[in-house]
Amino acid sequence: MIKMNVAGSPHQGDAWDDGGKNEIIHIFISHGIDIDSIQFMYVDKEKVVPSKRLGRATGITTRLDTVDFDYPSEFLTWVSGSFDEYHPYELKSITFGTNQGTYGPFGVQTEREFCFRMGDRRTFAGFHGTHDMSAIYSIGVYVKPPTIVNSGIKPGPTLPIKEEK
Repeated sequence: MIKMNVAGSPHQGDAWDDGGKNEIIHIFISHGIDIDSIQFMYVDKEKVVPSKRLGRATGITTRLDTVDFDYPSEFLTWVSGSFDEYHPYELKSITFGTNQGTYGPFGVQTEREFCFRMGDRRTFAGFHGTHDMSAIYSIGVYVKPPTIVNSGIKPGPTLPIKEEK
């Protein structure tokens, strides 16, 4: 797995790490003027595995949204969002893109934006970042390295090399 850098403030709050998972299939997002909390559901070895709930456990939430991917045909291809520039860089908005559509934006977008594009293959492998009981301060992604696929083409005959005199 390749751990990509985070967007946001990586030195604020406590580290969290969901790396090494396979596919994301469901997301719970509690939000209002910012992202209050978020929780991911992964498929790992044929089992559904929930992540830790990140961000505020309590507070004023104006909305709770759920995102259901059409697993196994739908998969995450990009994540974008924005952070607050003035209050210790809290996650203000987040949007998820898949090979089949877009979910969000959730929260309120600001000018301090980020975007992780993972391509059109199944390269997403988990999230990481920092948070505490009041906010999510940074978010990053894990990606799977590309695999080499055997094309089925056999190598041609080896030709002798002529030595020059």
